[in-house]
Amino acid sequence: MARGAGRSAGPYRGHGARALARFDPVWSELFPAEQERLIRLLVQRVVVGEAGAQISLNLEGLASLARDLSQPKRIAA
Repeated sequence: MARGAGRSAGPYRGHGARALARFDPVWSELFPAEQERLIRLLVQRVVVGEAGAQISLNLEGLASLARDLSQPKRIAA
């Protein structure tokens, strides 16, 4: 279970799951270097044990990604 997954996100609760479900087709279109960048931004730590896996998310990485995606793209002249 992802650490922090049980925290309420107020009116946005559930939006993350819907966004991830729509993200699957996009993931397959990304280059491996882009996939790696996203994982490094979003995942802080993974611990695998007999009982399963604990995944700690990097919330600042998620915020950074959201800022990057919300910025208009600049095209070099």
